[in-house]
Amino acid sequence: MNVNKDWYDNIAIENGILDIPYEQINKERTKIGFGKYGIVYKTTCSLIEGDVAIKEIYIRNQECIENFINEVRVHSLSRHRRIIQIYGISRNVKKNLYYIVMEYANNGTLRDFLSKNNPVDLKERIRLAIQISEGISYLHNKLYISHRDLHAKNILIKNGNIKISDFGNSKCFINDQKNFESHNVLDNSPFTFYKVSDIHSLGVILLELSNCRKTSHKELISKRCLKKDCLEIHEKSGMTSNLQLKPLEPVYLNTDKKSYIRAIQSPVF
Repeated sequence: MNVNKDWYDNIAIENGILDIPYEQINKERTKIGFGKYGIVYKTTCSLIEGDVAIKEIYIRNQECIENFINEVRVHSLSRHRRIIQIYGISRNVKKNLYYIVMEYANNGTLRDFLSKNNPVDLKERIRLAIQISEGISYLHNKLYISHRDLHAKNILIKNGNIKISDFGNSKCFINDQKNFESHNVLDNSPFTFYKVSDIHSLGVILLELSNCRKTSHKELISKRCLKKDCLEIHEKSGMTSNLQLKPLEPVYLNTDKKSYIRAIQSPVF
C-alpha cells in the first residue's frame, strides 16, 4: 500500500469527503486538545467560513491509518445536530501528517465547561444530559455504531449545545454479538465491544454532570466492577425484551412543583 496516496484517496472518494489542499489551512493555530492519535487545533480554512477544528494525525503505522479512516467514515455518515460535523480532510505529505477538518466547538469540552461555570444550574445540567442522550441514541439506533470511548473530554459544547466527537475507536455493532459474548470482562482492556459499554460511560458522564466535577478514581473503579453484571443483563435480555415499562410520575425540580421533568415512557436506547 502506498501510504501517501492509495488509502487516503480511497477514503475521500468512497465517502464523498472534500479533499482540502493543505495550503488552504491557516498555519496559525491554537492547540485545544490532544489524544492517543493526534492533536486538535483551532484555526481557519480559506474554503470554510469561520473557525474550524483540525485533528492532526501523524501516520506512523497501520493502526493510525485505520483509526483515521474509521473516524472519517463515522463523521461522514453522521447527520445529526449532536454530532460534530466534518468539512473535509487534508494532508501534508512531506511530513506525513493527515488532518480531519471539522466544525469548531467554541465552548470547549464538557469537562472544561463544568469547571468554568461551576455550579451549573440544575435545569441546564438536565438539558445537557438530554442532548448527550440524543446523540448516543442516534449513534446506536440510526447508525448502529458504538462510540467505545465516551467521556467528558470527547463531548464538546458549541454555542451551549452538546456535540459528540472523536470516533476513532468506534465500531459498528450490528451482527457483532460474537465479539461481545467472547470478551473477557476480567482482563485489563477497556470494556468496549458493545453499545452497552456506551451506556456505562453515559452513567459516568451523568455522574460528572450532576456533581459538576471530574469523576473520581473510586467512582471509575465502581464502574469497572459493573462489567460482569452488564454482561449478565445482556445475556438475559431475551427474557426481558418484551417487558412493558410503565410511565413514571413527573420528577419535580422544586418544592412548589411548578417546574418538573416528565419521565419518558419508553427507554432511549
